Amino acid sequence: MNNFRIKLFTCPIIVIAADYLTSSMVFSAIWQPASVGIFFAFVSYLFEQVILRRDTFWMSNVLDFLFAAVIVYASQFFFSNVTISLIGALFSAAMLAAFEYIAHSYLLRSGQV
Repeated sequence: MNNFRIKLFTCPIIVIAADYLTSSMVFSAIWQPASVGIFFAFVSYLFEQVILRRDTFWMSNVLDFLFAAVIVYASQFFFSNVTISLIGALFSAAMLAAFEYIAHSYLLRSGQV
């Protein structure tokens, strides 16, 4: 459960940071990338509970990257005045996947999964 709280706090910050770091993602209000990050945190946590094990570490990280790219890219169709290129979605997904890699490594090393 502690991991979920960390994701709920960190994922929105990562998506907001990606929005500010690249011109390939343009959200019109700060709540939009924050809500995308919160949604990804929920999806990622549920996915983690189902699939993350020692033998599925890399598969889980790759799938997190793909899910993040799809969620970020698709978010432009749910919010008005939002433009996200494929490069922007991949950049944001790479940032989220880097965080997930660290989180998954910690969870597996500490035996919380």
